[in-house]
Amino acid sequence: NKKIFFPEGTYSVSDTLTIKENTDVYGSDAVIKAKKEGYTLLRAYGENITIRDLNFDGSGFVLRGLTVMSGSKNVNIHSAEFKHFGQPSSKPYSHSTPIGIRIEGGVENVMMDQLIIEDVFAKNISSHVGWNHKVARGILISPALETQGGSKNITIQNSSIRKIGPKDDGD
Repeated sequence: NKKIFFPEGTYSVSDTLTIKENTDVYGSDAVIKAKKEGYTLLRAYGENITIRDLNFDGSGFVLRGLTVMSGSKNVNIHSAEFKHFGQPSSKPYSHSTPIGIRIEGGVENVMMDQLIIEDVFAKNISSHVGWNHKVARGILISPALETQGGSKNITIQNSSIRKIGPKDDGD
């Protein structure tokens, strides 16, 4: 297994960080902070991935905190914070839905424990999905494509999801 450790400090990133199979990513008072606009701050793809003891800050202009890609299995996320995610000012993502954690279809065995997801806001209408109103999500578990199946065995426990908005009728 690979281990990636972030010591205390703030780490500015300008592109998506991708974590692949058999990797443990963790820190000690470390903040991974977006330096510029983007789609997702962190992407997990593969099996046996652990993300723990880290804080992720989208600076208000990265659309998503973490995207767990289709086909991923045995993903553990614990003792982590995902804060300050929103729509970038420029296209193509300025009218997409901001999401703290996005789990695509076909994902299996995800444990989310002791998370804080906070300050995820839409400032623009999410028109690409036909909702025609502003909407944001703390956690979204749904296929990204029609070809993806449903996800299985997803657990969220001992976590706080707050300051997400605007909400819609399904929330």
